[in-house]
Amino acid sequence: MSANAAASNSANEFAGRLFESVLGAFDVWSIYMGAHGDCDALIRSDSVTNDELAEASSTHPRNACEWLEQQALTGILVIDDPGLPAEERRYTLPEGHAEVLTGRDNLS
Repeated sequence: MSANAAASNSANEFAGRLFESVLGAFDVWSIYMGAHGDCDALIRSDSVTNDELAEASSTHPRNACEWLEQQALTGILVIDDPGLPAEERRYTLPEGHAEVLTGRDNLS
């Protein structure tokens, strides 16, 4: 392998590492934003729609919908029926995820 190819490979690996770090930081930030009621509202029910979450957390339905969709896209939440339009979907916080996100006294 030439020096240029090795440098390019190293640059690609580092760029990938930084990209993954940015995605991780965004996950943590979005979880933090949802910790002000959204996660707790989710844990109190089996699943929620964006309107139910908006009402339970005193947020605008559009903000609730966008937050739920983002959380589902990153694998934090599960969409019960992804074939439905966004405003009709139900979102579930998997039990293991709920333990980590809402179990403040839990070591997880």
